[in-house]
Formats: sequence, C-alpha cells, structure tokens
Amino acid sequence: MSRSRHEPRPRPDCDVPPFEHTPFDLVLFDMDDVLARYEPETRIAALAAATGRPAAAIRAAIWDSDYFELADAGRWDAAGCLAEFSARIGAPVSRALWVETRRVSLKPFPDMLALVAELKAGGTTVGLLTNNDLLALEGSTR
Repeated sequence: MSRSRHEPRPRPDCDVPPFEHTPFDLVLFDMDDVLARYEPETRIAALAAATGRPAAAIRAAIWDSDYFELADAGRWDAAGCLAEFSARIGAPVSRALWVETRRVSLKPFPDMLALVAELKAGGTTVGLLTNNDLLALEGSTR
C-alpha cells in the first residue's frame, strides 16, 4: 500500500493519534548551507580576480583571521564591515563587488527553493535568518 508523503505513518506502539498536518503560519530558513551551499573558495577566487590581490593573501586576511567572528558579532555596521574587509585585503571593495562575490559563492539547493515556493504558494510566511554580518544581511535581500 502506498502513502502520500503527507499521510501520517501508522504508529502501532502508541495510543496518541498520529500527527495531523496543519498548515504553518511561519517557516524560517537559514541561508548558508540550508537554502544554498556556501563556497568560500569561489568567493576568494572572484575577489582575487577583481582586486588583483593573491587568493592566499585574501584567505589569510579574512577567512584565516578574526574578521568573520568580529563582523558576525556586530563589531561594525554594514559600512564598517566593508571598510574593514577592504583594509584587511589591501584593496578597495565596493558594496556591489562584495555582494556579487557573495552571490557567486552561493549555490542554491533546488529542492529547498522548491519547498520555499510551495510554502509561500500555500499561504505560509517564509523568513530568512543568518548569523552573518550586517553586510551579508543587506546583500541577501537581493
């Protein structure tokens, strides 16, 4: 006998009725590695190509440092994150470049995006959470 994916499974060892599917009012998703795979090496390569700085220097200045720890903790506002990022890699990085390199480093999970679309079509409010810095949050609205 075949069941749809929404039918509850039989629970012979339990007196409690099976879970009845009720629509959700709100579902929250994390961005990195939930809705999309984050690929730092792709981002580093894009930054190196755009700035002329060596990829290893960018990795050391940002990914192998305390930059993300401080930025994610709210040390700087979005403009401050960008200024610190630029200072650490030794090259100016515009907001547009920062957003673009972040975008190309995210590889969407099609099944998750389909789930988001299905939830929204059913009237569920969908939200995005991230523990990233304020600059990432601003860029994620695009």
